[in-house]
Amino acid sequence: MVEERWARMVYALGVPRKSLDTPVLFLDLVLLLDPVLFLDVVCPSRHTCCPMFVDRIEVELSAGRGGDGCASFRREKYVPRGGPDGGDGGNGGSILLRALPGVNSLAGLVGRKFYRAPKGQPGMGSLRHGRNGKDMMLDVPCGTSVIDAEDGYVIKDLTTPDESFIVARGGKGGHGN
Repeated sequence: MVEERWARMVYALGVPRKSLDTPVLFLDLVLLLDPVLFLDVVCPSRHTCCPMFVDRIEVELSAGRGGDGCASFRREKYVPRGGPDGGDGGNGGSILLRALPGVNSLAGLVGRKFYRAPKGQPGMGSLRHGRNGKDMMLDVPCGTSVIDAEDGYVIKDLTTPDESFIVARGGKGGHGN
């Protein structure tokens, strides 16, 4: 039999907002499953530190910023007017949610309070493009609803297996000259 604290467990994983250049998205991930299936889930040590089944968490997501473009000019000995040769900055990484049939709980996302995708690298001279930031993939169970934590509206329902959704899109890299 499930105790009352396990039936209404909500993990608030938000951290204080800092002044970031990228918009931060607060999400509330809810796993919509039949509660009858999980009536016998009880922590063997009776502690809240080791949940066996987590059906609701709140996370803060931030996509990666784009890299800065480079302003440089070509200078060679026998080229009097070399011209601009600054490279573009790389694109920032995005955060994606993917519904997998093998995942049955949101317990894998409980350990982190803040998810931040990597930023893009800046461009360099000689028309060298900056490296793009890698996308971050978060695996959730099928039947997960993505809800905006501030306003409470549903953003997306991940119902089918291998369905993915871009929650926070990475920034565009800057242009070089």
